[in-house]
Amino acid sequence: MSVKEKHITLAHGGGGIRTWELLNEVILPALGAGNLALEDSAPLGKLSGEQALTTDSFVVTPRIFPGGDLGKLAIFGTANDLAVMGARPRFITVSLILEEGFSISELAQLLESAGKANQEVGSLICAGDTKVVPRGGIDGLFINTSGLGEVVIHPQPSVGKVSRGDEVIVSGDIGRHEAAVMLARSAFGISGELESDLAYVGDGVFSLSRADIHLHFCRDLTRGGLAMALYEVAMASEVGILIEEQALPVHPRVEGLCSLLGIEPISMACEGTFIAAVAEGDGEKALSVLQGAGFPQARLIGKATEPYPGAKLGQVRMVTRLGTERVVPPPLGETNPRIC
Repeated sequence: MSVKEKHITLAHGGGGIRTWELLNEVILPALGAGNLALEDSAPLGKLSGEQALTTDSFVVTPRIFPGGDLGKLAIFGTANDLAVMGARPRFITVSLILEEGFSISELAQLLESAGKANQEVGSLICAGDTKVVPRGGIDGLFINTSGLGEVVIHPQPSVGKVSRGDEVIVSGDIGRHEAAVMLARSAFGISGELESDLAYVGDGVFSLSRADIHLHFCRDLTRGGLAMALYEVAMASEVGILIEEQALPVHPRVEGLCSLLGIEPISMACEGTFIAAVAEGDGEKALSVLQGAGFPQARLIGKATEPYPGAKLGQVRMVTRLGTERVVPPPLGETNPRIC
């Protein structure tokens, strides 16, 4: 029996796989980390300047969905969290929690996808860990990653640096990752084919910096989507945010799904889309830079304003297609758990 025909077991025998086989014949080759020194910690060497650190856990179901999978999501999700803070990803750790009985073949497929994503990002997988829990302890496979990046954008973008008059840009269409996962699950009895927007956003972020755009804030639009990111800006920077509904890029299938379920794309998660707040007057230039850097659906969607009087929950507002203005409600909890 080949290694990939086996399954994860807690005990030896019974067609299981030994620890050294799993590591040397499956995990390291799939991740492209075959030369990884098997020490208790990874010496990273010296990094010049400031660093940024992030960590995340990925539990998406289904593990393979149109446009991506758990392995690719784990790498891009971590790399994106660094990139939007102006940090180029340098090192990533990958830890696996496996359920007894999990298919080695599927594990290899997901880790090979993670390895390819890591090559695209240009980081080094420097450390990791694998644990196996009894059958029923988890749902197949969870992946935890941490990322260390080197800050290359100065001054560093931050949620508290947005000023009145700043222009807000979204790099692509919104809500597509969450919609794709929902359709892959046949949630609410609705099925269909739609690809997630899952992608590495660093090329877009760093292209703005190279073009001397004054980048005050950047955020990838994961849980809570665009609405959550806008509220975080409004609260931290003490500004109002006014956006134009007509300017928001939304895939027709996402719009159709939202209409059926009575939800809004603005509150749905993305995994390859970010927003940026740039200095007043830089918006059109930033838009042109992004569209030329592989983000053709980038749109200028609004601006920061004086804070709106009254409750904090009304600090994000939208000019509707009818020309009226309404409050955008902040997301309340998770509509769809395990989308990332």
